[in-house]
Amino acid sequence: MRKLEDLMNWMTDMDWGWWPVLSMRPPKDGDMDNRVLLKISPIFGSVAGLILYFLRPPPFGVEFKLEVMAFFVLAGWVAFYALYKVTFAYFWNCRAGRLRSAAAENAAMAQLTLFAITFTLGSAATQSAVVAPLYSAPTDPPLAS
Repeated sequence: MRKLEDLMNWMTDMDWGWWPVLSMRPPKDGDMDNRVLLKISPIFGSVAGLILYFLRPPPFGVEFKLEVMAFFVLAGWVAFYALYKVTFAYFWNCRAGRLRSAAAENAAMAQLTLFAITFTLGSAATQSAVVAPLYSAPTDPPLAS
């Protein structure tokens, strides 16, 4: 399953595949939600619908009808949305969740490391400021009586 996910994400990472809407592509650690799909479906779905309209079999391809073409375009929108949602968007979101999880784990480890360093340095500073004077020799000579 991971190989299929890697293949699908490899295809969606190609800039040329997003050409007209490259700015709408979410970051790799961001989810591809319904908003993104609703924005790109009219563009890619229209292309798919028009291709299917012009490639339809001969009994249906004899004459040009605008309402039939509009039907194919709208069907392309719906089909593109549904198919992209259950394929590419699903695998994109799997990777995004994994990347966010790894980033959160790295951030937690960095915070823990920073805490340990701060605690260690804080302890050394505390030792030198508080404990060391207790064990050091007095610097002033004792007063004569």
